[in-house]
Amino acid sequence: MSTQRASSRRSRPVRRVDPDIVVREWRPEDLPNLERLGAQLSRRTLASRFHGGATGIPEDYLNYIRQWWPTRWNAAVALRGGILIGWSEYSLDHTDLRGAEVGVCVAEAEQGRGLGTALVRAAIDLCVARDVSTIHALVSDDNAAALCLYRKVMPRNGESKATGHTVTYRLDIEPSAFTLSSAATASVTVAGEEPRTSRSPLRAVQTGGPRSGKLRRRRRIRR
Repeated sequence: MSTQRASSRRSRPVRRVDPDIVVREWRPEDLPNLERLGAQLSRRTLASRFHGGATGIPEDYLNYIRQWWPTRWNAAVALRGGILIGWSEYSLDHTDLRGAEVGVCVAEAEQGRGLGTALVRAAIDLCVARDVSTIHALVSDDNAAALCLYRKVMPRNGESKATGHTVTYRLDIEPSAFTLSSAATASVTVAGEEPRTSRSPLRAVQTGGPRSGKLRRRRRIRR
């Protein structure tokens, strides 16, 4: 295993969404679990992620992960009792390594509980740690749940535009304005309960030079 990969795995603790679910960064051993999850997902859920008639996780997608993790692709995974129940990801743009597309997929039984929101936020944290400055997401205009999710995570100070049957959400970030703290929190709403608070999956990443021990999390949006 390369130093880069080993360091990446050590540097980021998990985020707990509820007592039974853990959200953490992708590991190579997650690949067969992703294949197994794909065999259990409905056509509707697969279509919302892969925009086609997939009946499982596409082989070319799995090959892309094998080839490009962690240099151009990375992900956060959600597990319940050690079983993969959802993931979010980013892949770097081919022409601009400071840009990335994010996506998310959650098993049907786990939808509607705030897990998708927590996963997308984890993917954005991973993008920031990778010094990505422009994040975008492509969502089918008939996917009401995903549209609602991205409106929350990429609000009005980002851009939203429709192209054909696809809505594009965009978030512009200045990485130099970020310091991520392992103690940073994110609110996760579980159906029928008050919002929960959970830790970020990323340990402190400081891009603006060393500071005296105390890190703060700030996000500056380009206007």
